[in-house]
Amino acid sequence: IFFLFRGAFSVVRRCVHKATGIEFAAKIINTKKLSARDFQKLEREARICRKLQHPNIGKLYVL
Repeated sequence: IFFLFRGAFSVVRRCVHKATGIEFAAKIINTKKLSARDFQKLEREARICRKLQHPNIGKLYVL
């Protein structure tokens, strides 16, 4: 796991799935720091990301 980016409420790390070897970016969000408005923005971002379909944009998986 490698650190890629740090934001106000999250950290993005480059990860590798152990079973498949597939690399992916994981955005880890500290929900304890989010206000109600920030949480709404996060939900909106996730809804938009789920709809995006382009070869240069990765898929969104919510865990």
